[in-house]
Amino acid sequence: MALQKALTDDVLQWPDILGTAVGINDRDNPDLVVYVDSKGSTPGALVEAVLLQYLSIPVRAELTDKFVAYKNHPDAGRAPG
Repeated sequence: MALQKALTDDVLQWPDILGTAVGINDRDNPDLVVYVDSKGSTPGALVEAVLLQYLSIPVRAELTDKFVAYKNHPDAGRAPG
């Protein structure tokens, strides 16, 4: 998580980057997840390649729609279903 905190501010300045997270990959090892705008012009593979050159941990790009936060949304805190 320290690496995520150290990188997030800089990575968010890149085009089409929406956020970062710490995840668990297919081998049950921690990885840095970088959320990339699926409608943007930056391919997720490019983000992975650039970050892998500088980091010693696995990096995974996830294509996603832009995040939307709703303040005081009527369903906030309610369990799905």
